[in-house]
Amino acid sequence: MATGNQSRSKSSTILTYNTTLSSLSSADGDIDLSCPLTFRETQHLEIQLQKVSFPTYIPNIYQNGAFNNGLVRISPDAGVTWTNVQLPAGVYSMNYISSAINTACSTWWITASDPGYLVAYNYATKLCYISIDSTKLAPAVGTQLAIDLSQSSIYELLGFPLATCTFITDGLHGGTVIPNLDWFGNSISVLLTNLGAMSLKNGAQSNELASVPLIASSSNGNIYLYPQNGQEQPRIPLQNSRTILDHIGIKFVGSRANSDGTPRSLLFMEGEVKLEILLYWSA
Repeated sequence: MATGNQSRSKSSTILTYNTTLSSLSSADGDIDLSCPLTFRETQHLEIQLQKVSFPTYIPNIYQNGAFNNGLVRISPDAGVTWTNVQLPAGVYSMNYISSAINTACSTWWITASDPGYLVAYNYATKLCYISIDSTKLAPAVGTQLAIDLSQSSIYELLGFPLATCTFITDGLHGGTVIPNLDWFGNSISVLLTNLGAMSLKNGAQSNELASVPLIASSSNGNIYLYPQNGQEQPRIPLQNSRTILDHIGIKFVGSRANSDGTPRSLLFMEGEVKLEILLYWSA
C-alpha cells in the first residue's frame, strides 16, 4: 500500500511517499496531505527532489491486462500444429529467453541438452538472431521446426519486424532493429500532478520532476538510488495559481515510449519504492 506524509516547517514541507510491492504492479499513487497547505496566489513556490529509490526488479517481459510481450509459438511440424510458450514475468537476457523456450519443449529433442532453438545476441551487429536446427528433433516428434514471434510484442523486444517474424526454415534469422531488452528504457521519469508544469520536454510543458538514471547503488545491488554521491538537485520554480494544496499524484514512467508515442507506465515485480521531495514557499 502506498503512503504519503508531510513534515512541515515555517516555509517548507518535506513530502514523503513509499509503497511496497509483492507482485507485478505499478508503484503509482498519491500523497494526501493531512494538513492542507494554504497559499496566496502570488506566493513564490519551489519544489526539489530530495531522494528516490527503486528496486531493480523491473521486468522486461511481462503480461499485464491486454498487454503481453512474452508469448512465443513453436512448432515441430512446419507450422501444422503450434505450441504456445508464455514466458513468466521476469528480467530476461537473450540466454534466459532461449532457455525458457527450449525448456518448454524439452521432450522434442534427441538429446535434452542439445535443443534446436537458439535466441542469441550478435555482439558485432548488436542485433538478435534466432537459429533453428531441425536435425535436433526426435523423429517421433517432427521433422521441421518453426517459431512465430507475432503472437505478442516479443517481436518488438527482440528487434524483428512484425511482417516477417515467423520462421519455418533452418538456419540463422536475424533481427533488423536493436533489441529492446531494456523495455522501459534506462531511466525513470518521476511525474507529479496537481502542481502544474515543472519543466519543458520536447518543447512542451511537462509535469516531470526528474529523470532518474537506472544506476544501481554500489552498496546494495538490488536498489537504484538517486541522487547519488550526495548530489543536490536544483529547486524548480512552480507557477503558483492555487490557494490550497491537499493532494499530489505520483506517477512513474520509463524513458521508452509505446508505438503511439505515449510513455510506458512502469511496473515492478517486488520491492519498495520511496520518494522524498521538498516543497518550499516564500514568506
